[in-house]
Amino acid sequence: MKISLLIILIATKLTSAQINWFPVSDGANGQVRDIFSDSSGIYFAGDFTQIGSVSANHCAKWNGFQWEIFPNNFTQVKSISVRGNEIFVGASTDDITGCFKWNGFKWDTIGVIPDGSISTIAFDDSNLYVAGFFNSISGVDAASVAKWDGNQWHSMGNDFQFEQIHSLVIYRNQLYAGGTFIRQQKNLWHIGRWQDTSWVSVNGGTNLPVTSMYASDDTLYLVGHFTLVGNFSGGSGVLANRVARWDGVNWSAVGSGLSGVPEDLIVKDSFIYVVGNFSGANPPFEVIYKWDGLNWNLLATASGFFSEISFYDQENSFYCGGNFSTVSTIGAANNLVMFMDSSVITSIEISDNVDNPNDLFLFQNYPNPFNPSTKISWQSPVSSWQTLKVYDVLGNEVATLVNEEKPAGVYEINFDGSGLSSGIYFYRLKAGSFVETKKMILMR
Repeated sequence: MKISLLIILIATKLTSAQINWFPVSDGANGQVRDIFSDSSGIYFAGDFTQIGSVSANHCAKWNGFQWEIFPNNFTQVKSISVRGNEIFVGASTDDITGCFKWNGFKWDTIGVIPDGSISTIAFDDSNLYVAGFFNSISGVDAASVAKWDGNQWHSMGNDFQFEQIHSLVIYRNQLYAGGTFIRQQKNLWHIGRWQDTSWVSVNGGTNLPVTSMYASDDTLYLVGHFTLVGNFSGGSGVLANRVARWDGVNWSAVGSGLSGVPEDLIVKDSFIYVVGNFSGANPPFEVIYKWDGLNWNLLATASGFFSEISFYDQENSFYCGGNFSTVSTIGAANNLVMFMDSSVITSIEISDNVDNPNDLFLFQNYPNPFNPSTKISWQSPVSSWQTLKVYDVLGNEVATLVNEEKPAGVYEINFDGSGLSSGIYFYRLKAGSFVETKKMILMR
């Protein structure tokens, strides 16, 4: 017997999208410098020594329920990235700066940089790439960018010697680098593409530095200080204020663009989200804008600035980090917040397959997020006393849905959150020695 529950969340398209902001536990006690997400959770790096309610020395992982820490003696972590079960950081200790890999128990040093730092990490199917500001790594000459093949480091030309690389990204199976560099003789202006054995021009590039890039579908998006893109040095540039698109052949602007200093971006569906400081020297600062296809819309202001944004598919949530203590939408927020946008809760398919009818199983609620009610289902192969309770993020019980002896079977119950405020909630099933908890989000 095979019992399957297939949940398909249909796109919600609203005339005016609803944005709901939430604090992330207790935040972080220092600046968040990098965020990376995969199916298992979301990873943070920065200047903090505590995140949420746990001690975490400059890096940590949040899986939606609890924090995971990776013990270390780092004094700074500037970048973090994950490939499968492998976690890599660009970090410093009291003794060395370089690239480190988590082996499940401790951090192994895989590359040492005598001077400088690693500010960005990227992968393709075979290699790890690091970039930042450095002239060598583990004895190999490397002008601010290098390749690790799993056994040794390789140089990637000398075009970026004494230059700063801010962002690396794989686009159409090729490596792109963006930063603060000019090689006029090669028409390399703040962005370059690695081709075979050298860096080549991306149809000119940008007239001022690139701070971040993001590859989505068949388009490369970038933000920075620039106002022109393309072959502007030859007189045929495209006006693009701080945000631009490259389709592999041509450059284009994104509306009228933005002002200020963008730091990072992400693209979900056709929407572009850019974080930074867009409003000058005095707080409150405009820290995040959304492109909806027609206009740029301000989503929040803060006491400081946002520098990082990432999307966690399992929660349909955006996470923003930086250096701030308050955000206009929620008040107190220590360097870390999350939000949900109703316009991008799209095409999320969750499939829970129970191959063994002799297993207890708690399914993900549907719909999730919900407003105001949702259904919770579970399978019990034997008769037992069962309890199903709902808790808020502080661990307070808000509802008891089941508390009785139940025979073997598959059950479904409706949970009505009409009397609750928007936010994250947990539901927990206990049956004998079996205990499982899942997360759900009420979004009004």
